[in-house]
Amino acid sequence: MGAWEITKVFLVLGILLGIFYMLVYLIKKYVLFNKLSSNQKFSIRVLTVQPIMAKKYVSLIQMKDKYYLLGVSDHSISLIDKFEKPEETDGFETDEPTMNQNIWELLKRNIIRK
Repeated sequence: MGAWEITKVFLVLGILLGIFYMLVYLIKKYVLFNKLSSNQKFSIRVLTVQPIMAKKYVSLIQMKDKYYLLGVSDHSISLIDKFEKPEETDGFETDEPTMNQNIWELLKRNIIRK
C-alpha cells in the first residue's frame, strides 16, 4: 500500500466524518429542538436571583402559574416556599427575567404577608 492509497483512505474517512457531524448537527438543531420547544407546559422562568453569601443564592422561579422560592448552594437546592400566582403582579410579571430586581421587595409583597 503506497502513500497515495493511505492518503485516499484518510481523505474518505475525513469526508464521511464531516458528513456524519453535519447530520448530527442538523438533527439536533431542527428536529430535537422543535419537539422540545413545542412542549411549553414545563417551561421554567427564573424571575430573580439574589446572592446571600459566597456560592449561596435565593432564587425566585415561575413554573406555569406557580412561583417557587429556592435556596441554592453549591451542594443542594432547597424549596423555601411555594405559592400561587399573586393577585398583584406589579413588578412580578415581566416579559423578560429581571436579574436586578430586589428579591426582598418581592418577598415582602408576596410571601411575608401570609
